[in-house]
Amino acid sequence: MSLLQAIETCLKLTNVPPSRFGRDSVRDPRLVHDLRRGRQPGQRIEKRVHAYIAHSIASIPDTGLATPSARRSAAALLRASARVVGCDGPVPARDPATVPATISAGGASRIQPRIVSASPGGGC
Repeated sequence: MSLLQAIETCLKLTNVPPSRFGRDSVRDPRLVHDLRRGRQPGQRIEKRVHAYIAHSIASIPDTGLATPSARRSAAALLRASARVVGCDGPVPARDPATVPATISAGGASRIQPRIVSASPGGGC
């Protein structure tokens, strides 16, 4: 999964505006817009974005992943982000496939998690 595909899926699952995503992940509100226009991010930016995606997806409430396709997308994002960030084991979050298939009226409207630092020692 490319970085832009992962970001687009995360934006759809978390219902976060692109500028908020860029600002929260790498302090660049134009990140998503620039990636859509062909910008090639460096390895450091890519790791920070994947760490942010992993934290964002893990922060979605159980009621936020109502459909099976949303659960599959979230699981794929977590696996891809764990590989890029460099986790040695499974991502320490709930398994999105086991989330009940219900959704609240509000859903996951605005999630603003902190950036997770990616330590090379497997501190995931």
